[in-house]
Amino acid sequence: MDDGLSANQLTFLDSRNLDPALMAMDPLAQLMAQVRPPSPPPLNDNDSDDFPLGPFGSSGSNGMPSETAPPLDAFAKLVKHRLGLKDQEAMKMDAFVKTTSLDERLTLLYGELLDMKSTMSKSQQPENFIMSTELKTVIKSYAFNYLLHHSTMALRGTNDAEHILLAMRDYHASILPSKDSVGRNEVVLGEIRAQLTSFRNVIKTKVKTSMEKTSNGALSSHRNIADLARAVTANVTGGFVVTIYTYLRLALIRWVTKEYPGLKSEEFWPRVNESLLKMRTSRTEAEFISFLTMIYNLDQAEYGQAQDSITKVTLADISTLPQFVQDLGKHAAKVTTILPGQGTKRARETMESPDGDGSGIAGGSDGDVPGAGT
Repeated sequence: MDDGLSANQLTFLDSRNLDPALMAMDPLAQLMAQVRPPSPPPLNDNDSDDFPLGPFGSSGSNGMPSETAPPLDAFAKLVKHRLGLKDQEAMKMDAFVKTTSLDERLTLLYGELLDMKSTMSKSQQPENFIMSTELKTVIKSYAFNYLLHHSTMALRGTNDAEHILLAMRDYHASILPSKDSVGRNEVVLGEIRAQLTSFRNVIKTKVKTSMEKTSNGALSSHRNIADLARAVTANVTGGFVVTIYTYLRLALIRWVTKEYPGLKSEEFWPRVNESLLKMRTSRTEAEFISFLTMIYNLDQAEYGQAQDSITKVTLADISTLPQFVQDLGKHAAKVTTILPGQGTKRARETMESPDGDGSGIAGGSDGDVPGAGT
């Protein structure tokens, strides 16, 4: 170089290392210029070998500052003043300045990194997140629509809440936590799971009481499928539309309740899942609806005709559902179903038709099922 200094003899405190434009923009660079000592005299190569430069631009043994180095505490004081450090932060700066070894300073820096990591982790915790009333209403709507959706094959699934949350993001991203807010999303998922559990209990309870007589021997007020649907959906708000598919699903749940009266609470919904899976596997949508229709017809024969206009089974009903409900079905179909565990009572392979020919869930075609497609 022109001044006779080798590259490794120019340090960060040497004014020749700082762009004047940068110094004008950077307050810390200006501070460094204020406390920087004059540039050291030129050294030849032999001198640089015998007297390595210290971290402050002057020669000293073992890389430590020499007498000509600017006092680090003075520089730290200027930094604290310029940055406005107070109390705990200022004390940390003082502790850093007082250390005399590289290991100590690295330890302090590592401790600060761990503290920053802890602070960031706490910021993701859910304790300060309170869901809005609007979000809670949306969750209730999605949870209930999921359970009685025609595409839902897992009324209890391992990842049902996660898929419902994904469906909610399609229309309600503005009221949901961002995807990277792990803690807050866990709160939302917890609320979805709670609503699923609550609505499953409502459905199961209403279905059970619909099959029973009252204390004075009278039939249940929600015995036929239409009244049962009204009882189940009485407290649901936010876009639930009762269709023939609601009736088909409730009829299936009532059939499982009747066929397996001794099921433990935790076994009930896996048994419903298994029944749905047996009906749907290797069959077209139309064939699947035929099996559900047969159960629906049996239900009306035993519990009474639905006294409303929603009586005809037709695939066209899907298009009358709100768009968010139709899109929910795409996510519902991806949920991993929970089936009865080993050692529990296996689902019956067939269900007798009204003619007693044994056709039903596990076999047969549209021609085997009375009233299929009607």
